[in-house]
Amino acid sequence: MNTPTESSEVVPIRSYRNPPVVEAFCEVYFTSSSWDDSVPEEFFKQIKDMFPRQEERMVRHAEITVDEDNVKTDLQHRPPRKLFIAKTGDGIIQITRDLFIFNQLTPYRHFDEWKEHLFRGLSIYKKLTSPQSIERIGIRYMNRFEIPGTETAMEDYFTVYPTIPLGMGNRHRGFLIRFEIPLEDQGPSLLFTLSSVDAETRSLDRQSFMLDLYAKIPLAIEPDETELKRHITLAHKNVVKAFEGSITDNLRALFNKKEPT
Repeated sequence: MNTPTESSEVVPIRSYRNPPVVEAFCEVYFTSSSWDDSVPEEFFKQIKDMFPRQEERMVRHAEITVDEDNVKTDLQHRPPRKLFIAKTGDGIIQITRDLFIFNQLTPYRHFDEWKEHLFRGLSIYKKLTSPQSIERIGIRYMNRFEIPGTETAMEDYFTVYPTIPLGMGNRHRGFLIRFEIPLEDQGPSLLFTLSSVDAETRSLDRQSFMLDLYAKIPLAIEPDETELKRHITLAHKNVVKAFEGSITDNLRALFNKKEPT
């Protein structure tokens, strides 16, 4: 099924008092970068004024193979990642061979704020590792919404919601909606996931929902800093467009509400 993805509509830039973002991150995959034990040490020297804490994280990857007779799971250990944590604890830089990740945690800062740390870290990483090219970039936003009441009219808060089969009433419980939107042929895409939160974790007086948006841009370009920033900004704009287009003013009013003192 083909759905129009191009629109001349300009998405308004909004800033919310209590943004629903649980975590946002940007990841950049490089190819053929130079790497040895001195890279994390030198990276830390240049970033420790803002990211003074270090950790190491082991990474495991499971590959599942299914054939007619059995299911085989192969658990592989990936090279460890070095983590550098911000003074405030709300930002993390992760690096390993051919991969740079910046995580923005809560309390969420606007993209215009955290992108400065992202671009600074990327610049240092590129100078130390001299990658040959950029393979792909991705920006992901995980949002959690808390809506008062034990039942919710989805259309009051979302523009995307489950449709119940005719004759089955208008009520439902847990759900998950997921689809990928191609923004260009063989180019940028956005993975959209909207789901209810597990019933066991629900409050008696509210409903919880997660909106997970992941914008991906596959690339095969030289690691030019200007082009890299442009593509990251584009990916972020795609996330913002999907976010604002998925919710109504009723939901905006909830997380723009002033907190009681």
